[in-house]
Amino acid sequence: VEETMANQRDYISRPICNGISVPENKINSLVAEGHGQQILKVLQKFREQNIFFDFKILVKDEIIPCHRCVLAACSDFFRAMFEVNMKERDDGNVTISNLSPKAVKAFLDYAYTGKTEITNDNVEMLFQLSSFLQVSLLSKACSDFLIKSIDLVNCLQLLSLSESYGSVRLFDHALDFVQHHFSLLLRSSDFLEMNFEILQKCLEADELNVPEEESVLKAVLQWTKHNVETRQKYLPNLIKKVRLHQLPEKTLQDFLHSEEHLLKSANCSVIINDAVKSVQNFSGLFPDARPSTTEKYIFVHKTDEDGENRHTFCYNIKTDKWKELPHTHMIDLPGSSLSSYGEKIFITGGCKGNCYRTVRLHIAEPFHDATDQTWCYCPVSNEFSIVSAMKKPRTMHTSVVTLNQLFVIGGKTRGAQETRSLLDVESYNPLSKDWKSVSQ
Repeated sequence: VEETMANQRDYISRPICNGISVPENKINSLVAEGHGQQILKVLQKFREQNIFFDFKILVKDEIIPCHRCVLAACSDFFRAMFEVNMKERDDGNVTISNLSPKAVKAFLDYAYTGKTEITNDNVEMLFQLSSFLQVSLLSKACSDFLIKSIDLVNCLQLLSLSESYGSVRLFDHALDFVQHHFSLLLRSSDFLEMNFEILQKCLEADELNVPEEESVLKAVLQWTKHNVETRQKYLPNLIKKVRLHQLPEKTLQDFLHSEEHLLKSANCSVIINDAVKSVQNFSGLFPDARPSTTEKYIFVHKTDEDGENRHTFCYNIKTDKWKELPHTHMIDLPGSSLSSYGEKIFITGGCKGNCYRTVRLHIAEPFHDATDQTWCYCPVSNEFSIVSAMKKPRTMHTSVVTLNQLFVIGGKTRGAQETRSLLDVESYNPLSKDWKSVSQ
């Protein structure tokens, strides 16, 4: 009897579904592949059959019916509209005055099917619409299409378009194109219509592609003179973006005289005069030249054991040509280190005592005579001069240029009994011509 009652309790405790006893704790999962696409197809059929519409978009004189759920799922603009208590939600319609019916229908095609065709004829229209309705995938697709089509004819227009629709990606690509084709753009009338903010961004860029810095100065002048009345106020800011210290002194003086009236009217004469003084005092010591305005050279010289230079050769990487330079009394001692800064080459330290020079290694004997001297060589003028000495004599060290300064690192120094390793770093400012310790 007890066993029979236990079986009855067990039977009663099981869930019953339509009179069928179902074992507990068993779950069957159903995954319908393509379910989402099937829903889209059904909604598109509803749209084609004009049934179950619950919202209308009014564009100019046309009424376009649609389904709220589709709009909210595809557009952040519509989702926000339906989530909050907006008048349009309660009225069941919204009026969009800044778009065309054709554009809205193209958007709805995309919303219902996930597909649309982007062409040269409709890309701007779709870009405007997707930006306004906050349809991120469609906006990105339009942006990608426009990026691939950037050329000299439309680059400035696309810059303006990207700013209007808030597309950072398109803006960056268009600006990069303008900067890399700046010299060609200067020849077109479109350059004269460039807005101030874009021109300023171009002038700030290291990547601005110009043959020499003088062409940047001429571009600023050309742009300003196109509409002096309204643009003269921008001249001081633009002039400051030109790397005037990279220009020859004569060019700056000629500019002062030829454009005297304009410069005085715009209060720019002081800026040019300051640049002239900088060039006079620190010519060749400015490491901020734009890469397109410079040429890279490799200097190779043959020296005697005492460091006296015998032959110096120069290799132009761009032209792939060598030439021998005029003889100069440049000193490159064993164990010294060379670094380039602007147009100058700085040679630091070295060994004047018993040093043995091999191709890549300098070996100093215990009683070698390390030097603290620093020399500066200008390949442009072929002049060699001694500058401020380091704080400590050193040889077999490393020198690098960064942060607009020359750094010397480690090496060995002279000692009474033995060669002593250095564990410090010094920095040299070529403009102030002083050394300081930076490792303590």
